[in-house]
Amino acid sequence: MAGILKVPFVGTYCATKHAIEAIAWTMKEELEPYGVKVATINPGDFQTGFNDTGAESMYQWSDPGKSLIKLPDYRDALSHQHDPQEMIDIMVEVIPSDHHRYRTVKPDETADMMKQFQANEWKAEL
Repeated sequence: MAGILKVPFVGTYCATKHAIEAIAWTMKEELEPYGVKVATINPGDFQTGFNDTGAESMYQWSDPGKSLIKLPDYRDALSHQHDPQEMIDIMVEVIPSDHHRYRTVKPDETADMMKQFQANEWKAEL
């Protein structure tokens, strides 16, 4: 989901995922005439340990006494992560399939959040 959204304080990570989205998008168009189908599979917040480790490392290098910007508290979000089996099942379905959507996002509420975020960005004023 970080390739579509932005997450405060993990901009570098989001940038790498944005790059993957751009490559996949162009590959989809470039390879389509040759029968090659490209798919993106965008996982939301699944309880794999990845998100927890990332949050822990942010707080390890942060020094609240010296920081100009306060880090957000991600504990609530981390306590509501999803069972990774849902994402595994989707990957097992999409990867070998000849007919699939270009973008698959799970869980569904993450897809809805991503769509709303993008819609809001188009309307944003400074």
